[in-house]
Amino acid sequence: MDQPNSNPRPGYLIYRATRLFVKIIDQKLKPHKVASGQIPVLVLLNKVGPMTQADLAKSSEVEQPSMAQLLGRMERDGLIHRTPDPSDGRSSLIHLTVMSEGLVSKVTQTLTEVNDQAYKGFTEDEQATFKKMLSLIISNLEEGSETSEIPTPATQKTP
Repeated sequence: MDQPNSNPRPGYLIYRATRLFVKIIDQKLKPHKVASGQIPVLVLLNKVGPMTQADLAKSSEVEQPSMAQLLGRMERDGLIHRTPDPSDGRSSLIHLTVMSEGLVSKVTQTLTEVNDQAYKGFTEDEQATFKKMLSLIISNLEEGSETSEIPTPATQKTP
């Protein structure tokens, strides 16, 4: 896709980079029957253990109905299973299956490979500066928005 002009806005560049990341990650994980949209669930459950659908939705920054659909597909595909939540009989805890536990290392390896590909030609200082700048953009955009209240995997508390 050609750039719309010779001085594209940062939002366009971030959008384009995101689309390319997703496309490449999906291509690499397709043989394992894992899609990029499933990665936050796999990584969170691997990191913190069983979680409720509501907590997964908040932590993944996904609306509840979208998370319900995603979890339904993941359950159908054998990536997760549900058990009753002992602290709340109305909800279930989402767990990784043995199969998906084995896939988490492949997923993280793929993420590392794609990030390494993206950083090709960057010095370590440039990588650090780039991450700092993106973090500042995120912080600026979150300021005063509803997303500032959403926990992310980095802020998720381990039970």
